[in-house]
Amino acid sequence: MAGQDRHGGPAFPAPVFYDEKVIGTHDGMTLRDWFAGKAVGVLPGDVANPEQLADDAYLIADAMIRRRQVFPRPDDRQRPTRQPDDDDEAGS
Repeated sequence: MAGQDRHGGPAFPAPVFYDEKVIGTHDGMTLRDWFAGKAVGVLPGDVANPEQLADDAYLIADAMIRRRQVFPRPDDRQRPTRQPDDDDEAGS
C-alpha cells in the first residue's frame, strides 16, 4: 500500500475558512492512526511493553484498511456474497 491507500486518507477532514470562504481542508490524523487508536483500547496489552502494543494496534489498523478496499462503503450494494461453508450447512 502506498500513499492514501496505505494510511486510509484523512480520518476527519475539515474545511479551512478564510474570510467566510472555504480555501482548503485540514486533514488531521489519518484513518490508519484513528483505527490504531481504537484498537489499543481493546487489545490485551502489557503497558510494560508499549512498543509491542502499538505494533499490534497498527497491524489491526492495516488489516482494517485492507478490508475497506474490499468493501469500500457501508451502502455498497455490489458486495461479494459469502459462500456457506461445510460448518454452516451441517448446522441446518
